[in-house]
Amino acid sequence: MEYLRVLIHSGSQAAFVTEHAEQLLGLPRQKIAAEVFGLGEGTSKTSKTQVSCEIFPRFPSDFSMRINFLVLPRITHTLPSRKIDIKISTAWQNQMQILRLTNQGPSTRFWEPKKWDTFFNRVSKNPRTIF
Repeated sequence: MEYLRVLIHSGSQAAFVTEHAEQLLGLPRQKIAAEVFGLGEGTSKTSKTQVSCEIFPRFPSDFSMRINFLVLPRITHTLPSRKIDIKISTAWQNQMQILRLTNQGPSTRFWEPKKWDTFFNRVSKNPRTIF
């Protein structure tokens, strides 16, 4: 099982995955020609392939969803651009534990600069690994 860093964006109209993540997961590619605008540096990009992947949380849950991802070399710059010094209130820490966003290893440290593997918002339910 592989864990990927997911950026959920409320304005996204499609789902994207990096070539690196797609290769890491060993997903079969499907040829496609899709022009992508407004992602990364703001210039248009062309995705030549898409992959289908079932996603599910890393904690016990009945939730899963199959998503079609457009494959791109890179989705965003490293985000955040620099480490954020966070001082989280007790209430927020409790909420993060409920959502299982803490003490789950380095992939959950959203305040540290890192590359993102996938990017999506609302996508239709449309095989292999997880997020």
